[in-house]
Amino acid sequence: MRPCAALPSQPSNDEVTVKVDMKSSETLFLSVYNNLGSEVKQEQLAGATGIVSHTMAIADLAPGMYTVKIQTQQGVVTKHFVKK
Repeated sequence: MRPCAALPSQPSNDEVTVKVDMKSSETLFLSVYNNLGSEVKQEQLAGATGIVSHTMAIADLAPGMYTVKIQTQQGVVTKHFVKK
């Protein structure tokens, strides 16, 4: 079963908030990839249960489309966001 995750649908400037519904306490891995497929940011969050809301700073990223890979023991989900 894959984790349930959400990102904002509007373009972002300085930060993007990732919301993940964690069914059990486990480590959450977030990886951000640019449109060329290169990993440009990685964050790891200690175990939490329930709806986890994490804000990632993206001011240092160039404008464009990005993919966030959200990985837990439940599985992997990919979501997209636009950096203005």
